[in-house]
Amino acid sequence: MLKPRIKADKMLIHRYAAAIVGIVMLSHPIVTIASQANLIAQQVPKNSPEYVKGKQLLDEAEKLLQQGTGESIKQAIALYEQALLIWRKIGDRNSQATTLLSIGTVYYTISQNQKALEYYNQALVIRRELKDSFGEAVMLSYVAGAYSNLGDKQKSLQSYNQALSLFQAEKKLDFAGITLISIGGVYFNLGETQKALSAYNQALEIQRTTKDTASQALTLNAIASVYTTLGEYQKALPLFNQALEIQRLRKDINGQAEIYNRFGLISFSLGENQQALDSFNQALKLQQQAQGNLSGTALVFNLSQQAQTLIGIAATYKSLGDYLKAISYFNNARTLFQKAGNRSSEAEVFAQTSIVYDELGDKQKALESLNQALVLQRANSDRAREAFTLGSIGDIYQSFGDYQKALDTYNQALTLQRQVQDRSGEAKTLKSIAQIYSYLGDYQLSTDTYVRALEIFQKIGDRSREAQTLDSIGTVYRIAEDYPKALLYYNQALKLWREQKAIFQEFATLTGVIRVYESLKDYSKALEAANQGLLLSQKQQSSFSEASAYAFIGRVYLASGNYQKAIDVSQNAASRFAKIGIPIAEANVLGNIGKAYNSLKQPDKAINSYNQELKLRQKLGDRTGVADTLYNIAVTERDRNNFKAAQKQIESVIAIVEDIRTKVTSQDLRSSYFASIQKYYEFYIDLLMRLHKQHPDKGYDALALQVSERDRARSLVELLNEANADIRQGVDPKLLELERNLQQKLDAKEKLQVQLSNKPNTEAQTEALQKEISALLEQYRQLKAQIRSSSPRYAALTQPQSLTLAQQQQLLDNDTLVLEYSLGEERSYLWAVSKTNIKSYELPKRAEIETIAKQFNGLLKRDNYRLDSTISTSVVSTPGSLPDVEVASKLSQILLQPVAKELGNKRLVIVSDGALQYLPFAALPN
Repeated sequence: MLKPRIKADKMLIHRYAAAIVGIVMLSHPIVTIASQANLIAQQVPKNSPEYVKGKQLLDEAEKLLQQGTGESIKQAIALYEQALLIWRKIGDRNSQATTLLSIGTVYYTISQNQKALEYYNQALVIRRELKDSFGEAVMLSYVAGAYSNLGDKQKSLQSYNQALSLFQAEKKLDFAGITLISIGGVYFNLGETQKALSAYNQALEIQRTTKDTASQALTLNAIASVYTTLGEYQKALPLFNQALEIQRLRKDINGQAEIYNRFGLISFSLGENQQALDSFNQALKLQQQAQGNLSGTALVFNLSQQAQTLIGIAATYKSLGDYLKAISYFNNARTLFQKAGNRSSEAEVFAQTSIVYDELGDKQKALESLNQALVLQRANSDRAREAFTLGSIGDIYQSFGDYQKALDTYNQALTLQRQVQDRSGEAKTLKSIAQIYSYLGDYQLSTDTYVRALEIFQKIGDRSREAQTLDSIGTVYRIAEDYPKALLYYNQALKLWREQKAIFQEFATLTGVIRVYESLKDYSKALEAANQGLLLSQKQQSSFSEASAYAFIGRVYLASGNYQKAIDVSQNAASRFAKIGIPIAEANVLGNIGKAYNSLKQPDKAINSYNQELKLRQKLGDRTGVADTLYNIAVTERDRNNFKAAQKQIESVIAIVEDIRTKVTSQDLRSSYFASIQKYYEFYIDLLMRLHKQHPDKGYDALALQVSERDRARSLVELLNEANADIRQGVDPKLLELERNLQQKLDAKEKLQVQLSNKPNTEAQTEALQKEISALLEQYRQLKAQIRSSSPRYAALTQPQSLTLAQQQQLLDNDTLVLEYSLGEERSYLWAVSKTNIKSYELPKRAEIETIAKQFNGLLKRDNYRLDSTISTSVVSTPGSLPDVEVASKLSQILLQPVAKELGNKRLVIVSDGALQYLPFAALPN
């Protein structure tokens, strides 16, 4: 969901990576150049009173900046502006340019990049007027940084390349190297990894020529970071080790700590959490060792570096599922940022802590953390980050299913991003808004909004996000079943991924292509796409991707009816998932194997595969997965006429279904989970009616009727919730709030189970989590009982109890007959219930009944079709309407003919189903 901003471990560690991998950020080279730029700005008359006053103003501004508050920053800018007036008065163009640079840099640090750009460009004009080529190159570097932060990567590259040419012409090779690192950073952020590597390698060549070992270490880190992002860790590790050796020779403790942080990051990405902790702790030890000899700005920098390392440790504990330790380390990091006066980074830690609370299901604390981040960002006048945080708040509202609040918050973020001209941020927010429109089923508005985001990414040259957005548009069209357009956008995304050599992303888009061809039943093309995915995964040497590719190939074979090949390939995938320790994926593949065996009429092998799947899902605590697996076992038992065994399994399924909370906020669960529930009820009814055929005197038909009633009661609750009906009137608000919190925590815990299932060596955490879920479920059951006792009206709606046959019959008199219909995929049923009797009838399948029912309803809406006002059970039409009469007669034969002998003159109570709910039964011919 997050841009999603608040989502999973990868997002968190990417933020951490961005913090510690300063070499791919523009701020590092700019600061380096800034320290040198001051050398060219000191040629001013130092004896004049005006100069002394101007210098005094600059010193006071610097002191105010160190306070780091929004008010002190405003005061500092005001003093800089006063100094600027003095330089203009005395004609000191050099000092004007330097002060303009200072003001621009203040705006740059608080993310007001458009304002920064205005001042940088004024300073650039002066440097050009002074024919100061070196100063011009420095200013072009600053201009490039501002353009990059504004999302205009092409203008950024243009300015950096102009600066590079000037530095080279001035033979300032060290500055040329720094600029090449910046150029590499822009390409890196654009996803142009090959161009990034080319720029970094050019920088490295210069640094080796000038024997600048410190910069060599910086550039080696940059190159290794690119390979880390590409997942090519074997290429990254030797480069990091070269950088580490340089730092050891230079006795640069902070530099060594930085490399250990990189090692920790790689281990984290590989899922080697203990190694990650070891590396992060080694980095922290070195940073703490260096702290004793530091003061001033060096100490501030060291504290910030320690805080970044603590963030890495926190992220690792989060990945391990130890959320309390993660929160503790985040809080420690925040304390260090406070000591360092780094309020911006302190705000970021609040944002990261909110992710942990969100995954724990404590949405309120997640929101509190984000609001604390907002306070700091507003105090710093950091509107760009404020907008980002608002987007994160929108993500939480989206996870609530409160789409209106999410949209409102996203639009607040959008307003700020447009004010500061943060084009990249604006496009990301538009993507979030588009996603909500998709959830709401407004696919046209969703694609229109995605296209607006796409246009921005294309304009600013962000090819990576351009490809992501094309993929998203393809997915919306796939969900809307517009498969040609889905393929059109998927293929555009694939083209961009291939140009960027982004193998993992290309594989992800290919999975969408596979699903489209599967839906189109074009299995040869689906298989072709799946095999492309396999080649990519083998090229990437990714065990997970390779196993996934085999799983998709097996799935295509299953859908196409090539069951033996489906089994062979899927068994390969299952063994691979088992080897790398991803039980949830292994369970999914085992389910497909079971279905293939079932289709081959090998029920023993099918049930064996299902039982393996069942053990995994039970261990994971995947209750919906357990229900579906038991259902598949029940289907297999039914197909071999073992009805009693099938009954036992489907009753277990129904028990699980009815124990799951009545309110589901996830849109995905609404579309898939509730569809599965209907499938279970239909199967159970059909099974009981088959048992009724075998044993007419055992009351299976009455039990089937009761199951139908239970299904309708559940469906009523779903409809009431979907319609936002006020079914909570009169209930203690505290109980409702507690109910909602428990639902959120249960949802979060179940998501955590799935996340842990994707990681090896998490048995202890999974077991502990299952205990927490069991405790929460018990609390939930007790709360439901309390609500029932305190508010029977609410309980009657949310926890309905279906009537038995005897209870129904007690409500009837001798002149009333209940006709209850249940439509099923294979066959449908009708029960006729009187005061003293029950009879059941088998009807055609749902599709046949609903087709003719819809035709009949269409006839009734026509102008030339009318009901006779005196004979309510007949239809009168205009001459020549014999086909219409046949439609009506056929529908009457299906629905009423079987029970005709029971009707007599009795009053009828019709309990319809599906499309029959729109049918006026009185209009049917006798």
